[in-house]
Amino acid sequence: NHALSKKVTMQCAILLKNDDNFLPLPQKMEGKEQQQQHLAVIGEFAKYPRYQGMGSSQLLPTKLDTAWDHMTSNYASISTMYAAGYSHKDDGTTVDTSLIDEAVRVAKLCKCVILFAGLPESCESEGFDRSNMNLPLQQQELIEA
Repeated sequence: NHALSKKVTMQCAILLKNDDNFLPLPQKMEGKEQQQQHLAVIGEFAKYPRYQGMGSSQLLPTKLDTAWDHMTSNYASISTMYAAGYSHKDDGTTVDTSLIDEAVRVAKLCKCVILFAGLPESCESEGFDRSNMNLPLQQQELIEA
């Protein structure tokens, strides 16, 4: 089941924009590029993906792959750094500048930044509607930083 789920996920991914053929990322760096940090992964959803809703849509998968696991195993030859940037348990209304400052520090050290953003469970769930289409305030501030 896990292999089939992974195959379906890969076939469902949609790339909206790829300026200068930036993607896919090279799995190996050479020459001068090896001397600097290359990949910053920002956002707790890289390690704690939101793949389900709340209430009757909750699932307990037998195995869960994360983007972080994939990047650290498939891009092992590339120096990869991580910063949370926000909490996946955020209520959507507060800002923790220390998490943003750390994410900015990590991003400045790297050639490439991959940002994971999205809605935490507290912002939408079965039983209540969203009042807007905005990302949580912490993530908005992180993106602007």
